[in-house]
Amino acid sequence: MTETEMILETFIPTEKLKPFVKCYMIVNCDETIVNSMLPDTSLTFGFRYKGTTKYLTDVENSLPFAVVAGLRKSIQLMKDDTNTGNLLVIFNTEGAAAFFKEPLHNTFGEVLSLNEFSNFKTLNALEDGLCEAKSNEQRIHIIESFLLEKLCDYKQDPLIANAVRVIKEYNGLLKVKDLATNHFISLDAFEKRFRRATGASPKQFCYIVRMNSIIGSLNNRSLAQTAFEADYYDQAHFTKDFKLFTGQTPTEFLKQSAK
Repeated sequence: MTETEMILETFIPTEKLKPFVKCYMIVNCDETIVNSMLPDTSLTFGFRYKGTTKYLTDVENSLPFAVVAGLRKSIQLMKDDTNTGNLLVIFNTEGAAAFFKEPLHNTFGEVLSLNEFSNFKTLNALEDGLCEAKSNEQRIHIIESFLLEKLCDYKQDPLIANAVRVIKEYNGLLKVKDLATNHFISLDAFEKRFRRATGASPKQFCYIVRMNSIIGSLNNRSLAQTAFEADYYDQAHFTKDFKLFTGQTPTEFLKQSAK
């Protein structure tokens, strides 16, 4: 991918939105590009202000103006046609819940039209504003005004916030039952609150964190050592999970990363 094919700009949110939004990204493609997006712990909004974006599964699915991409276990392929522009809102792990009236767990593994959710039924004015904006800075101003307007009466769940911190600290290598016990809550209640706040079950979230940790350590250890330290005692199981997550075997991934 050359510099002329895709122009990427990142913007930091204003203070009022920093508790919820990690960053904004504006992606402009001069040529048709397929982007491979690895699973992460951040739910994402996508707003297409020009061109065509398609979600690739077994077929190509053209996406509407505004979508929400939930957390997922496998790589996600997006195709931007020539002269396409998208504004992405990348949330903090528990940040997106502040903008939804429904629990987030139905977004897991999905790319859904944003107007399917009750707080986002009317998006015409936003679409007109983003499409007519003369600069990326103006688009960021428009999206921030929109998000502030959609912010619900929301209070962060401190128990889930701490659980997320612990999961990341241990690179996803812990048992969900022990996590609930250590937070003095039943497993069922813990899982329900976790799904609502993050859009994934604790087990799914641990898997995402663990696989990202594995990817981060691949260059420093042998594949066998990496698999063992990530609690994989079967090389075949490790390779299967890795390929689901990245679309490549560990060996293929390392070769690609070295280019």
